[in-house]
Amino acid sequence: MDLTQGFIARLLERGGIGGADRERGRFRSFLLGALNHYIANEAEKARAQKRGGGVTPISLDVREVEEKLRREPADMRTPESEYIRRWALAMLDRAVAAVRARYVAEGKSELFERLLPTISGGRGDERYRAIGAALGMSEDAVKMAASRLRKRYREQLRALVAETVTDPSEIDDELRSLIEALR
Repeated sequence: MDLTQGFIARLLERGGIGGADRERGRFRSFLLGALNHYIANEAEKARAQKRGGGVTPISLDVREVEEKLRREPADMRTPESEYIRRWALAMLDRAVAAVRARYVAEGKSELFERLLPTISGGRGDERYRAIGAALGMSEDAVKMAASRLRKRYREQLRALVAETVTDPSEIDDELRSLIEALR
């Protein structure tokens, strides 16, 4: 069982989710704290099992290891920052999925798929002209459709973030945190 499955199993077995309290903070902060606690406990168990295990130590060529490390790019992300970054990406994915579902329900799935690359504000008359030609729309109509898509996306993202906070006044702060996590 890997670390993630073990964490979730332990959390569910011991009713750990019941320990989350909205008054004490955000749910993802609770999960991050619980995960850090779990990892520390697992690391301690692993060290205890290896102590004096009768295994013959293996000699490492330090120069070879140092050379490998020197060639690898430095990764300055912490587990906490990576957790927050993945949360942000998951929120963006959920927003895109919800907007996609709305376009599909309206019978506009091809328009959505062609406009999706413009969702982050990427513009270009060449792109709009090509999309318009492919869909039988004018360039201005494509621009308006792209603007509406971005608006729906922002609204959906805001609604998803609103579900994660206890006070609506925290939404803008959470959106800023989400954007910062992706930098």
